Amino acid sequence: MSKFRLPAIKCIVCLVVVEYITNIYADDLSVQANKSIAVNNLDQLIATSSPTVAEFPSCSNKDDYWSAQKGDDYIPQAVASESTLVLSANSVTGQKDGVHLANGDVVAYKDSQTLTATWLIYNQNTSQTVGEDVVLTKEYDVMQGKWIDYSFDLSSGVIKQATAKDYKTGMYVTGDSIDIVDKDKYRAHNSFITSCDLKDPAWHITSKTTDVDYQDSQGVARNATFYVESLPIAYTPYMQFPLGKRHSGFLIPQIGSLNSSSYPGMNMFIDIPFYWNMAPNYDMTIAARYYSLSGLMVSDQFRYLTENGGGEIYTEQMPNDEQTGEHRYYWNMQDNHTIAPDWTIGYTFNEVSDDNYFVDFGNANSFSDNINLERSAYLRYKPYWGLFDIKFQGYQTLNPSNQPPAPNIYSTVPQINFNLNPLPVYENWLNFNLNSQFTVFKSGAFANNLIGSSNQEDNQDSPLQDGNRVVIYPSLTMPIKSSWGYITPKFGYSYTHYNLSPYADFYPNGGEVARELPITSVDSGLYFDRPVNWFGDSFVQTLEPRLYYLYIPQTNQADLPVFDTATATPNLNQLFSENRFSGYDRINSANDITLGVTSRLLNDNTGAELANWGVGYRHYLTPDNNLLYGSFTQFGQLYQPTPNFIAELNNNWANNISTAATFQYDSMFQNVDGYSLMLRYNPAPHKVINAKYAYQFQMPVFFYSWTPAQGYAPAFTENQKAVDLSGQWPLFSENWLLDGRFNYDLTREQMLTGLTGLEYNGGCWSVALLYEQFVTNATVNNGQFSTQSAYTQAYFVQFNFGGLAGVGTGDPTNELRNNIPGYAPVTVVR
Repeated sequence: MSKFRLPAIKCIVCLVVVEYITNIYADDLSVQANKSIAVNNLDQLIATSSPTVAEFPSCSNKDDYWSAQKGDDYIPQAVASESTLVLSANSVTGQKDGVHLANGDVVAYKDSQTLTATWLIYNQNTSQTVGEDVVLTKEYDVMQGKWIDYSFDLSSGVIKQATAKDYKTGMYVTGDSIDIVDKDKYRAHNSFITSCDLKDPAWHITSKTTDVDYQDSQGVARNATFYVESLPIAYTPYMQFPLGKRHSGFLIPQIGSLNSSSYPGMNMFIDIPFYWNMAPNYDMTIAARYYSLSGLMVSDQFRYLTENGGGEIYTEQMPNDEQTGEHRYYWNMQDNHTIAPDWTIGYTFNEVSDDNYFVDFGNANSFSDNINLERSAYLRYKPYWGLFDIKFQGYQTLNPSNQPPAPNIYSTVPQINFNLNPLPVYENWLNFNLNSQFTVFKSGAFANNLIGSSNQEDNQDSPLQDGNRVVIYPSLTMPIKSSWGYITPKFGYSYTHYNLSPYADFYPNGGEVARELPITSVDSGLYFDRPVNWFGDSFVQTLEPRLYYLYIPQTNQADLPVFDTATATPNLNQLFSENRFSGYDRINSANDITLGVTSRLLNDNTGAELANWGVGYRHYLTPDNNLLYGSFTQFGQLYQPTPNFIAELNNNWANNISTAATFQYDSMFQNVDGYSLMLRYNPAPHKVINAKYAYQFQMPVFFYSWTPAQGYAPAFTENQKAVDLSGQWPLFSENWLLDGRFNYDLTREQMLTGLTGLEYNGGCWSVALLYEQFVTNATVNNGQFSTQSAYTQAYFVQFNFGGLAGVGTGDPTNELRNNIPGYAPVTVVR
């Protein structure tokens, strides 16, 4: 021990176990201010063995000469906060306000710091701790090493032959030594970084130094080399990586390829994104993507949040497509903010450079969802008593190659809504309701110029008729409710007024037209329940019959335009609604009684719904006259199937099995309008199978998201029978996942969407591969669907190295999530 200077403790005070410090010296071990710390004594300790009690000098006054010397191992005194250190071990010896030696299963803790060791020396005067075979647990990480020289008061020191593990990311950092700067920072020398098994890492990084800063949630490695297994892949003099929080730096690259009719072959690409954490409430992701056939594309996504809202600006820019020589781009901007109590304002803007942009650079969802690109701005006031809003909305309509042209779409410039929620009147016996709307419908050059379209094809005149529409619909209801049921009579009066521009088919000189309709209905229902026992569990079964009467007189509406109206989607709830049309341009006549019944099965202990069965039938006291609504040729969207008998059966057979079935029948034409059967089996995370079979009578086939404000021109209609299979299941082991979706049209024997994914989780790394094929045109030859040039294919692959980056742009798992209900990435913890 000649090289290690110990204070001269002149007497052996006592020998105690575990309770020694806490029972006798608890108050005396309270840390005092202005302590000094020696941090370089480890180099002298390493060559020695554990000190013993016998090596302490005989009793006399304590000698602090060694701690007063100034030299290489001296650091000026620092102020430390006052708190208590608790020490336990198989044996502890020491002197009050002096040095304490703990041997065997040593545990020392103070605040959020815990240190275990085989032996430990603690100097109460200086708050200095040295020990061997140590594990130091702090707020953010745990460190272990051969030797330690550490100050509990200052949360600083050094560990030799050390390894640190971050709690949040699972990242390991090892080094010849780790300098602990404070509770938030440390530096490792000659370091080794990985989130894999240290004995056999699949990947790792070696570096001269690694700095870890939990305050900024980042790590920095200098002179770093990245290895896969033992193969060096890349070198960088400076590398940043996040520590469980967003932080600036490069994200996971993505590799893939696209195949479309615009290019002569596969358009391979590599995408390298950089994330910029500009502030806690806004950030930016910039990505450079290089395509083998079309060249360089740069994307930029800026997101922001404020106290009252947030928004996003996203763009893709390809200055020069090497195949077309054109500048190709995409813009998406949106914002929503609360400007005062109950007042919100916002906008949405989308634009692309050309009709084939999403065919060439998109996927199945972006292609089908982005034919009508919305541009809109709104102001909304929504107090407790109702709603007032004003909205300007327009579209850029795309017409991709090899697809029937998409008809022009109406813009609303503007649309104003003023609604009143039910207001009690006449001593609360009656409720007054009001729905009202004023809309200016524009098409062609005027509307597109107003909303800022730069596409010249959009600015051509449209064959659609422009006009203004005013809707005023006040009503009175008298709700009568009790625990066993309800009855709600209603009387309303709908007034619609049009001011139309000149049009070839109707009102060639323009003009005004109005429609006035009284609407009367009575809605009623009963509620019954009973206890049932099923397989030893207690349930409540309900029986809820419902009777609905509706009367609307017949009025010829064939001379009215159709701006934003179509047949509403048929379902059980729609049978009990006033209008079978969506929008205000048509209101069906009615003298109908609808009878329905719903039954639910509820777990009496948890309230979980085991089953929900419902059936409804609408009986026409007066047959509906479809001639009232106009020509089928001109207004085809008004003549979709309208079944009057609908059944819906939903069951949760167990926690992992659910089914859903629907059946729709039109008794007037004695025709089955549609049915579907769906099964989901989800026994555990990463194990899900979805199967659906559906039939739809005279289904219009659109290859884009059609909206009622758009001219009705489907590619064709068919009595479609389709099967949709999707799922995710472990392959070989739980580390391998097979994903897929198969959507097939049995009527025309054509696959609509095919998708296959393979994911592997190596623990500290993962990879996702994806192949996708989807229809991108609706070419018809001699009335038959053509398969020529009908598909776009896409391939994606992405690696994820655990701890280095947790977020990627263009992640293939996003496409899997959109196509497979119940999907979870392989990296999600089971």
